Amino acid sequence: MNSDKNVVIKVLKPVKKSKMKREIKILNAVKNHPNIIELKGVVKDPASRSNCLVTLKLIQIFDYLENTDFRSMIPTMTDL
Repeated sequence: MNSDKNVVIKVLKPVKKSKMKREIKILNAVKNHPNIIELKGVVKDPASRSNCLVTLKLIQIFDYLENTDFRSMIPTMTDL
């Protein structure tokens, strides 16, 4: 990933490999939805044990988006 864009790095605590695979699969399946931020990449944490079959520490990379606090958005919302 070579880019001058700002990114967000999401580091999760080690979880079962199947759970991380499921999350990555779901993010890839919904990546073209306008309300879902696209997963740009996944890298393995070099500090993780490479031979561990039960847990895996992966780092997810997303584009950086400016954040709007949901509390400020609620008054502008309608039932529609």
